[in-house]
Amino acid sequence: MIRQPHTSPREIIIADAIKEVVSELRLVDVVDYIAFIRLEQFGCISDIVDSAAELFFYPGALRLGHGGEVHVAGPRRRGLCLISNCARPVPPSISH
Repeated sequence: MIRQPHTSPREIIIADAIKEVVSELRLVDVVDYIAFIRLEQFGCISDIVDSAAELFFYPGALRLGHGGEVHVAGPRRRGLCLISNCARPVPPSISH
């Protein structure tokens, strides 16, 4: 993929916006994420992501995508990658 000139500033904006959500996701033990991914229980991870995201965004603004992966090669090289989707939902309107 060819990088566009506006990609880097957008990545910075998104990373800054979701850092609180990431902090919430880190409260869950990595062993639980490993078990959910290994057993393909992505619905459980989706619930965790939705709960963390709704603290800072409109419901549905940040959701789990279609999967994730875990890297546990060594004590310093551990990581969890969750594929997420960012949407721009319309705020709920007030009914009269």
